[in-house]
Amino acid sequence: MASAPTIEPSPAPTEPGVPHVLGFVALLAVLNLWLNHHFGWGIRNPAALGTILTAIAGAISLAGKLIGKDEIQEAQTRTRRWTRELLRTPILSTLYVFVALAMLTISSVTVLPDTSAVRTDLTLAPLDDPEGVTEKSLESRDALVRFAVTTLPFGRLFQLEATGYVGAAIDVFPFRSRRVRLGSDLEPSPSLLVRPPIALLGVLSDGGSLEIYRVIDGEEQELLTVDEMPAGAVMIGRPVPIPEERVGAWTLQIQAELPEGSDRSQAQALVQQAWQNPTRIPGNTALTPGAHVRAKLLSKTGKLIGMAEVILGTQRLVDVLLVKVETP
Repeated sequence: MASAPTIEPSPAPTEPGVPHVLGFVALLAVLNLWLNHHFGWGIRNPAALGTILTAIAGAISLAGKLIGKDEIQEAQTRTRRWTRELLRTPILSTLYVFVALAMLTISSVTVLPDTSAVRTDLTLAPLDDPEGVTEKSLESRDALVRFAVTTLPFGRLFQLEATGYVGAAIDVFPFRSRRVRLGSDLEPSPSLLVRPPIALLGVLSDGGSLEIYRVIDGEEQELLTVDEMPAGAVMIGRPVPIPEERVGAWTLQIQAELPEGSDRSQAQALVQQAWQNPTRIPGNTALTPGAHVRAKLLSKTGKLIGMAEVILGTQRLVDVLLVKVETP
């Protein structure tokens, strides 16, 4: 008669030892560095760690005075049991896998300001999912903005747009944050200075309007409309200082148009009133180098009275003088 097979008892799970503790500490250290790098979270320096440990020790000491000895022993036993379970090889391996997957699929884009203190609106969208747009604002030159993004082990393309700058496609890889500095990684878009001729000063403040279009294949796409602005000239885009030599050239131009006997101070006053202190309009992302832009000045009755066209270049300030339109 065959003997019954013997059942070998399952080996008892290995108790966690020093290697498990070291592995867990290493995991926490790597996770802390990763969170700091991408999101600014975590413990940044030893002093902060010392403060946290001191606070924990103080809380434990206070708890020992407030609760009974039996309760303390029970809590210690429960804590040791949970810690042993956490440090067992299967659990520790699972934690490593989850952290590795997070590091392979989650990254960040950090946008740094330039030297200006102008508020800048930002949008970030993956090129494979244009609907997944994230919007944030950069409030000052001392701030920075972080976008948390999902990526792939070999990278993922995103489109970054910033008001007043030329947008760009950027590649975002895991582990390392993609850092973008405005003004160098994203070039400033041209600022458009639209000047009405002296003869048409006051049209905007008298109920007229200035319409700006981008022309693509002969078709007009409206970018913005300026209504009832008190100043004569309008600057669209980032605030850019007007060079003194340009102001001087305007002054000479106006002086030549004034009646004989007019002095330079009269021309300077007209330039200052009309063009030197323009009304500033926030930037438009469509104002990029190579764009064909058309500006129209309309009276309050909708009649076209001034117009100009320009192909934007790479210069910071594009100066456009409207030409008076004579219509029947």
